[in-house]
Amino acid sequence: MVLVFVLLLLIFLAGFLGLDFYTTATASQDVYIATVQNNQVFMSGTGARVVLVLGIVFCEFVIIFLSVFDRILDTVKMLIRPILTTVPLATFLYSTYQTFVPIIRNLVPVQGGDPVKIAEVVSDPAFDSRILVTIGAMLFYLVVARVFGGDHAELKKLRAENARLKKKQG
Repeated sequence: MVLVFVLLLLIFLAGFLGLDFYTTATASQDVYIATVQNNQVFMSGTGARVVLVLGIVFCEFVIIFLSVFDRILDTVKMLIRPILTTVPLATFLYSTYQTFVPIIRNLVPVQGGDPVKIAEVVSDPAFDSRILVTIGAMLFYLVVARVFGGDHAELKKLRAENARLKKKQG
């Protein structure tokens, strides 16, 4: 694919460099494009120059993009992976905080340590939903961490293989 755009770049570059020679040789500032229904179509030299430069710039960007596309994907993956694992972790920690802080506040002797208030917090119908949200957030975090945390297993395999190869060498 890169080869196609390199060839296009060479064509645009040859056209751009040959444009001055063409306008000098024909003694005209207009560039012949094609004949459509027995009418000749011309473009101004400046317009042709702009089109050729845009073609050159586009081909250069495509060549650069295609050359480093795999590196770009690796970089994006390296940026997205921590975000995708941090958001579920933050959700789990926040739901845990919202669920258990009312109980912990009532356990601390400075606050009074009233077991009746703990019973009220636990018997509140919203407490059941908070427990379910906390468990759901925990499971979601575990799934996400398992899916996106595969590098550790791969790294362990590579280290074990590296150690095995070192033992073979001496």
